[in-house]
Amino acid sequence: MNINTGIKDYVNNRWVLLVIGVIVNACLGTVYSWSVFREPLEQALGITAAESGLPYSVFLAAFAFSMPVAGMLMDRLGTRATLLIGGVLVGSGWISAGLITGFVPLVFAYGVVGGMGVGFAYGVPIAVAGSWFPDRRGLAMGVALAGFGVSPFVTAPLAELLIVRFGVQTAMIQLGVSFIVVIAVLSPFLQRRADHAHAAARGGGMSPRQMMGSKSFYGLWICYVIGTLAGLTAIGMTAPFGRQVAGLSVPAATVAVSAFGVLNGLGRPVFGSVHDALGTRTSVMLSFVIIAAGAGVSL
Repeated sequence: MNINTGIKDYVNNRWVLLVIGVIVNACLGTVYSWSVFREPLEQALGITAAESGLPYSVFLAAFAFSMPVAGMLMDRLGTRATLLIGGVLVGSGWISAGLITGFVPLVFAYGVVGGMGVGFAYGVPIAVAGSWFPDRRGLAMGVALAGFGVSPFVTAPLAELLIVRFGVQTAMIQLGVSFIVVIAVLSPFLQRRADHAHAAARGGGMSPRQMMGSKSFYGLWICYVIGTLAGLTAIGMTAPFGRQVAGLSVPAATVAVSAFGVLNGLGRPVFGSVHDALGTRTSVMLSFVIIAAGAGVSL
């Protein structure tokens, strides 16, 4: 079968695209399992607990700042090429982090290279889902993003197993190679619906300059920062906190990371559906009410 024909047959089933998007984001979301790597890296490289958190922080910064560039790449190169570039960068970041023995190179390899890779690839499953599900955009995007959130459910135990068996740096190399292979195989299938892609290429809506001049943009940006800051901070220290403060065993702390990921992943399609039904303002307010209630209970 001609590969282009095969791809066309698959992308005519939009639900298959969602499944592929979940798998891709599950690879990218391995960053949420970083807390599993921290103590083994501290022992292997002779670094402190504060230093072991820096690659994760730099990763998130590189992830955030590379996303606008990824949007431009998608418009110019298409979703498939953008995803492939991102996948190669992600895998290279993990592989390089496993090969080096110094702290600064670790921060650059994992934080900068890996973070940029996720920033490039992250938006592709979202863009594809949104183009194929105009009738249920919130739900479709939430399902695609669920792979990123639920990733620790699979990757944290897998990483723990690889670390115990092969050592932390070999485990990082193995994961990096796997990410490149999986994303390279799946990237040809993730393409936006043709009419949507053509509309995006023609432009429409606000220009970047107009968007940056809108009060709504800054309001949404601030809400997003508030909504993600606490969660991303907690994710980066879940395993060490469980072991050192709560007194959990290594397997129990890994389970805690996995449970965090499951609930994180499930919340995405749920709130996507809420958005479809109630609209942006109501769903955002509901989200913040739940966050505040959770923070209050934990006091």
